[in-house]
Amino acid sequence: MTPAPKCPGKPFVQSKSQDKIRICWTPPPTSSFAQFEYKYTLFYDKEEQNGEMLPMEPTSETCMDIDGYYPEREWNFEVRAENNCWEGPECGYLFVGIIERPGPPKCITTVTDNCCVKMDWFEPRDGGSPITNYEVEVMDSKGKYVKYPYCGQSTKELSCTIAMGILSTSPYNLKANEPVEMRVRACTSGGCGDYSLRPLKTTTHMAAQPGDIAKITASRNPDKATEIEVSWDAPLGG
Repeated sequence: MTPAPKCPGKPFVQSKSQDKIRICWTPPPTSSFAQFEYKYTLFYDKEEQNGEMLPMEPTSETCMDIDGYYPEREWNFEVRAENNCWEGPECGYLFVGIIERPGPPKCITTVTDNCCVKMDWFEPRDGGSPITNYEVEVMDSKGKYVKYPYCGQSTKELSCTIAMGILSTSPYNLKANEPVEMRVRACTSGGCGDYSLRPLKTTTHMAAQPGDIAKITASRNPDKATEIEVSWDAPLGG
């Protein structure tokens, strides 16, 4: 006689994003003398359903994607296995709490030799989900923040260094003696948080581009007939 299936392994979150969550589980234990093909039903509820567990379509897989997932709500999950004859119990309760947006990073900024600007920040609270990346923005010459895409991909590096030469070109177009203003925010599966509370300006200004060389002089070296000496006046500095 075919026995009723036991509980599958407790559901767990394999991945989640702003609008989708993937719940997985392991098959129920079976004896070595019998192998069964199972179907699984995942039950869920969310805040506005007042605890009523709703079934999803049965599946033979041990994972299921839920579209329309809202990280700002609480979710509960259970799973049930069934074979050709019996339905097992609903079990393996999983609670997924509210995921808030991360907090704003706290920043400090330093400038080195008028050639680079470096912004450092401290890791903010993550809101219940690990921080996945940071977004850095620089204010352009028209007062609009523009994303700088080459920083923030690694969550281990809490800093961003940008050469002044890059900031003098499009899309930033900053000129000499204009301050550099930067800000940063953290992102998780629950979305991106607020930018740093105070966008930080550098304490020095961009160096001006050096002027043209005014004069170049070439003369033959009297001691070495095959060599020519070249000299020039220093340009105006930046």
